[in-house]
Amino acid sequence: MLIRTLTLHPSPTVLRHLARAHLADSPGLTLVPNLAAARSLRQLTRQALPTVTFGQQARRALARTGWQPLGPAEHEARLRELLERLNLEYFGTILDRPSTVSTLAGVLRALLRADASRLPPGRSARERDLARLHRTWVLELLRDERYDPAVPEFFAARTAVFAQALTVTGFAYLDAAQIAYLDRLAEGGSRMFLAAAGDPGLSEAQRTAAALTARGWIPEQISAVPARTQQQLGRVGDRAAQHFLEADNASPPTVDVFMLAGVVEEAREVLRQVKRAHQQDGRPWHELAIIVRDEPTYLAPLVEAAQMYGVPLVGQARRSLAATPLGSLLLAWVEAGQRDWTFGAAQRVLTHPLLQLPFDVGARLRSFGRHAPSGLQAWDSSPATLAFAWPESGTGLEFLQALTRALTGAGVLARQRHDPALAAALAALQQALAPLQALPEGTRAAFLTALGGALRRATVPVLPSKGGVRLATPLGTLGRSFQAVWVLGLAEGLFPQVVTDPPLLDAHQRAHWSESGVYLPGGVEAQAIERALFFHALASARERLTLTRPEVGAGGKVALPSSFLRDFPTARPVPELHAGSRREAEMHRALLGELDDPRVAEAARREEHRERGLDPEPVLPGTVNPDTWTWSASQLHAYGACRYRWFGSKVLRLEAWVPPTRGLDPLTRGRLYHLALERLLSPWVGRAAPVADELAGRVPEVLDEAVTQLARAGDLDPGPLWGAERRDHIGVLQRAVRAPDFLPEGHMIQALEAPLDGQLPVAGRTWRFRGYADRVDRTPAGTTIVTDYKLSQYISRVRDETGKLSNEIQLPVYLSLTGAGLGRYFSVNSAKVLQGAGPSWPSAKYSWAEHDAQVRSFLEGVRTDLQRGDFRARPDSAEQACTYCDLQPVCRFRSFAVKESA
Repeated sequence: MLIRTLTLHPSPTVLRHLARAHLADSPGLTLVPNLAAARSLRQLTRQALPTVTFGQQARRALARTGWQPLGPAEHEARLRELLERLNLEYFGTILDRPSTVSTLAGVLRALLRADASRLPPGRSARERDLARLHRTWVLELLRDERYDPAVPEFFAARTAVFAQALTVTGFAYLDAAQIAYLDRLAEGGSRMFLAAAGDPGLSEAQRTAAALTARGWIPEQISAVPARTQQQLGRVGDRAAQHFLEADNASPPTVDVFMLAGVVEEAREVLRQVKRAHQQDGRPWHELAIIVRDEPTYLAPLVEAAQMYGVPLVGQARRSLAATPLGSLLLAWVEAGQRDWTFGAAQRVLTHPLLQLPFDVGARLRSFGRHAPSGLQAWDSSPATLAFAWPESGTGLEFLQALTRALTGAGVLARQRHDPALAAALAALQQALAPLQALPEGTRAAFLTALGGALRRATVPVLPSKGGVRLATPLGTLGRSFQAVWVLGLAEGLFPQVVTDPPLLDAHQRAHWSESGVYLPGGVEAQAIERALFFHALASARERLTLTRPEVGAGGKVALPSSFLRDFPTARPVPELHAGSRREAEMHRALLGELDDPRVAEAARREEHRERGLDPEPVLPGTVNPDTWTWSASQLHAYGACRYRWFGSKVLRLEAWVPPTRGLDPLTRGRLYHLALERLLSPWVGRAAPVADELAGRVPEVLDEAVTQLARAGDLDPGPLWGAERRDHIGVLQRAVRAPDFLPEGHMIQALEAPLDGQLPVAGRTWRFRGYADRVDRTPAGTTIVTDYKLSQYISRVRDETGKLSNEIQLPVYLSLTGAGLGRYFSVNSAKVLQGAGPSWPSAKYSWAEHDAQVRSFLEGVRTDLQRGDFRARPDSAEQACTYCDLQPVCRFRSFAVKESA
């Protein structure tokens, strides 16, 4: 009678060569952990072996018997329908939570992996719900001949199985569903090769061996191996793996252990070493492997570094479609449809860089100012833009046709010819959306929910090339070996990863179910799996093994060394830095002062001058004609604080976008107070002023009118706290109008928001001005007074000859344009006059002639700058103008260079 044999040995390399010898004598169906291991085994045996993974074999067997897989959308919809139908006592009250369905789906898959056909009766409402849900889920799938493609082995073990003699090799361990399926699939003459060792060894492999032995497999512990195979144990990977496993005090094998500053630096250094191993050591690309446990953290830095250094990468890595530019566009589009195109949702779609729309989105966005209109029509009415409006109802096919039309009109589909990454994302999108074509007539909300779920589940291959350096997780290298291996991310939380008990399956729950034969791995078992994965990663190296770790993790936190490094040499910095590209080599030589390139030297000199504020640019004569330019007080303040700031804003139009806000920011609050005071005083223009109490009594009414006017214009969103804040604003305005200096007795209001449009002669040249005076009064003595409201006590000033912001220019300009004898700033918050100017200002310390001369001197300096075209950054000596400057990213003033290098 033929028996089923379980061959055990601590070395994966020895087992791999024993499997080769076995297959040479008994070729047949071979189960391997991954497709790369299948190719490697065929190359090792030099035979066209039939090799499959457990999942492939199970799916093929199910397909032969007519079973159909559950698609992701169907899986979620079916589970949600079942949860609502069962009327569960514990989970029924929390079904509306976003994570409930996904968490329960994970629990069901964990139970299928545990090969649980039926759970014991529950002791609590939660346990009873889980037992009912699991039993009903399994029975209905078996009844309908449908299976979960994530765990096909569970269902394949419960169908008609064609048993045959087979070989199983390359696995670190098997879960319960795989063990049950293997027990039915393997007949006498089958052999499995498993790397297992005693305590403190590979506990998950030991558990697998014990489970197979209990099912009748005969264990065969290999103690003596052929001399040729014995030689394999001298390889660096095997010696490192055994050293790690045995945790003895023997000296570790020759393994390089490096410490890099961060994840990006680690990825770049490893790719440099990989490139040197290929170019200088002559190692083929396909004989080099980079192993990472935390693929999401390392994938992007490794791909970027590989492109920088010209290193081809190959692997099975995939990333979420949602993480691609196309995915982010589609998810933003789904959200906009669900929110009826609110301003923020529309902005995220229409400003997406993938879209080529028939209007200037940036200009339209700036034109809104502080408005926040909803709807696509507010942005553009062209067919290409309106095509993004989702139909209110339709079939799945009709919705997808609308999606295709919009992407075509916006130029997205045409870009794939020149963008391979976009082409790959579109191919993945087409595959993800295929099941949605069959959706029946439904609402927009229902389709967008299904579309959003499909987009979040879809993935895109990151490394579509067919040859190069293998980039894989430890699972992807099972059953394989390479000449040189680099294992990255050996820091706590990266490798080993943080492990916890599965959601809803705590230790007490799992212990209770284990009494009925349902084994569910928990946190302790997850730690053992991490240990096994590191063991097999080490064993995959034949000639060279390098371990690296970052000092700082991806989140910016200090990364502690991995516990796996405890028995290896202490990590050290890279002793010698080798350039991975020509540009990097030139940078290294430049840093060492060894680069003799006139072009680089000249560029460096220019850059140094710019950083020191010595750059002669921008000197652009003729850009602005001072004789025709129309000025305002705010423009003069901006120029007087820093001419480059004025140049960027007014000439180059580099305006920072101001996002719409709820509530009152200082600018909006100032506009509200100005409008309220204008409404309050307008009935008394040209009439005798009323008493202060009468004005204060009308403040609540005019404040509400001003809020309504600004809100209708889209310039103000009071926010949810307006009811409480309104009382404070009323108090501020009432204190202001009751102040004796607000409207002194006997003063008559002549104009409110008086337009100022005129010319100011300076040194024989005229300056054109335009603006508004908040209020113009006349005193009983016949003096005209210009009042400018200030929200607080801040008064804008311009640079004087010493570089300080000390000169005030707005009031002198207003006095010249209105012919007034006195100007003043009145603070609404402080309810007092802050400063005055003019020939009638009653102050012994003030000289109108000196003030007027300062203003004219400033204007002459401005004219000189404009004629020369000198717009270089020249803020005040205290750099106050730099504090809230929007042009810092494009400014060459020396203070910004200091801040950037800090």
